[in-house]
Order: sequence, then structure tokens, then C-alpha cells
Amino acid sequence: MLLLLGLLLTGSTTFVSCTVEDNAIEPQQEEVAKGFFTDEINKLIDENYEKVKANGYAELVIPAAMFDHTFFKIPDNAKGDMDYVINAGYKAYVFGGTVRDAVVGVASNDVDFTTDATPEELEKIVPNTKIFVAPNGYKVAQAWHGNDRTDMGTMRAIYYYLRGKDGIPESSYPTDGTINVYSKELWEDSYSRDLTINAIYYDGKTGNLIDYHGGLHDIREGVIRSTADPDAVYPYNAEALIRAVRFAARFGFTIETETDKAIRKHLSACDELGAGGIAYDLIKVFHDGNMTLGYRLMKDYGILDRFFLTLKDTLNTSNYDSYAKALLVLQAKAQTDPEAAKTVDLWR
Repeated sequence: MLLLLGLLLTGSTTFVSCTVEDNAIEPQQEEVAKGFFTDEINKLIDENYEKVKANGYAELVIPAAMFDHTFFKIPDNAKGDMDYVINAGYKAYVFGGTVRDAVVGVASNDVDFTTDATPEELEKIVPNTKIFVAPNGYKVAQAWHGNDRTDMGTMRAIYYYLRGKDGIPESSYPTDGTINVYSKELWEDSYSRDLTINAIYYDGKTGNLIDYHGGLHDIREGVIRSTADPDAVYPYNAEALIRAVRFAARFGFTIETETDKAIRKHLSACDELGAGGIAYDLIKVFHDGNMTLGYRLMKDYGILDRFFLTLKDTLNTSNYDSYAKALLVLQAKAQTDPEAAKTVDLWR
């Protein structure tokens, strides 16, 4: 039988190190994460979370003086690009993985920021910047520094498919039926983020953290939750569905009930994208550092049956499950155990 990851869409057999257990955060990372969640910060998080539950969103600001900024490692190139934007009179906020991983205690190699400047304005403000149109049609300004780049996105207005839905605030920016409508309001941009844990912002000027959907609460509690009603999001954004599973596997977090139900209900929406449209996130479920849990979640949600068609008749057999799980555990050991590495080589 082929090596499990060799069956991925790319045919890749490259592995990353991972823990054998289902807990994605290693002990030393837990200590760093606990260091962020002080009693003072936890009090602010808990008070704001009650407002989030009542209103759908509520702004929480964690002042810069309340946490250790060494958590946030922003490369000089990206910091310089943000300074260009801020000095030109615009706002700039780091978001997504950089902020989430810093709070969790994991190093992040990807630094993006959002701003109230348009792509065309960014092209004039930041040196070596060009506009790139992503596959979903969204325009991003990219500043290049040799082989390194900084992605700079303009803050987005409420997506057209969320407007008028229960619990979604009204937008003052008229929609044209696309996701390319810009906003000057950071809270609107937060609804364009797929998960609450990815919708936390680091203010490039003040150093404050800003959270609208209880993302800090969900990181602390180990919860995966959609920023908006997942039943409204997933039929239009199937990639967000796969990303929920991906991050649950990566961090060992629990997918909350409504998000869990929506994943099972709307999995067929992925068919419109095709495997190619979600290949990156499918592969990252395995490569993000917790392959055993990734395998289990992909099987439980029916993702393996749907996208790994050559395995459809064997995935649900006890023999295959035993083989796959044993191989994943062995591969984890192979990172540090030469004998295990030899066995993995024989299995390839």
C-alpha cells in the first residue's frame, strides 16, 4: 500500500514533525500560551465574550501594555512596509496566522496585514509593490523584497452572501455582488475571516490587540468556531469548511456544535470547487503538525471518502485504519528515532 501522504493530490511524501498524541500544542508551547492569558487579560476576555454571545460581535481591545510583545515576531521587511502605510496616514493591522500563532505560542512564517488603503494606493505608497489578483478575484497588493513578500489586503466590507442574515450588522458600503467591496471599518473586515481564532488583529501603530468575535476566548478554551453563521458561509465559501477541520487538527481544538453540524451538512459545496480548489488546505490538514488527528477528522467528516477516491473501498476497513494510524505514529517517531526512520523508508 502506498504511503498515506503519497496519496495526496500533489503526490507529496514530504513530512513535517508532529506529536504522536492528539494534543497539537507541545508542552513548552502551552507554557508560552499560558503566559499570554494573565488574570487581567482573562477578565477582559470573559466580560467581552458575554457581549459577543448577546450581539454577534463586540469589540475587545487588549492594550499594548498588558502583554509581552516578544510574542509577535514581525520581520523587518513587513514592519517597514507597515510603517510606509501608517506614515502615509492610513491604518495597518496584522491579522490571521501571525496573531493567532503568537497568542498560542507558535512561531509564524507568514505575515500579512490589512489596511484602509486601496490596492492602487498601496502600489504608490510602498516601494516594490504590485497588485495581484487571487483566484477568488480578491485584489492584494504585494511588496517584494527579493524572494520575500508582504501581502497587503484592503479591509473588506460585509460579504454579499452575509448581508441581511440574522445577526449580521448592516454595512454602509453598497455591494456589487462580489467580495471586492472595500470598507474603512475593521469590524466589517472581521466578518471576512473564516474562524474567530483567525479574526484577531494587531494594530501596527499602537500595538493593541483587537478582537470582535471572541477569538481570544476560543484560543484559550481550544474551540474552533466560524465568525458568522456557518450555514450562511459554507455554501458560498467551501474552503472555510475545510480550514475549520485543518485548524482543529493542527491545534487539537474542538469544533463547536453549530460549526460541526454545518461542516457535515455542506460538505457537498466543496464539489463546486473541485479538489484543486481546496488542495492546499486538504494537504495542510496532514502537514500542519498533527497527522493522526488530521486523519481521524478527515475520515469522520467524510472528506477522505469524497476527495481520495482511490481509497474509497479501503478507508473504512479495520486493516487500513490500523495500517494508516500505525504509519502516522511511526512517522512522528522517525523525526528523532533513526530505527523508526529506516522502517518508514521500507514502507514507502
